[in-house]
Amino acid sequence: MNDNDTLRDINLDGFRLTIWATSRSDWRGQTIIGYRLRDRDGATLFEGEDFAGSPLHADDSDETVRSLIGCLTLRPCDTDSEYFD
Repeated sequence: MNDNDTLRDINLDGFRLTIWATSRSDWRGQTIIGYRLRDRDGATLFEGEDFAGSPLHADDSDETVRSLIGCLTLRPCDTDSEYFD
């Protein structure tokens, strides 16, 4: 990640979420966004370059951030168990 590619850098009650542009898109043409979620001590909990938000929302919008957080915090009871395989 280049600092110039950073879309958002957010403090979430001591946790830090950084999202950035990857200059890639998925099969629908939707931008693929990179992300890193760190805990209060700075340890990386999740990192990837595989998230594509809704085409209805800007890549740096609050809606996109909520959608990404929703994906990162899924629990087994929230979706099909195959998701975690």
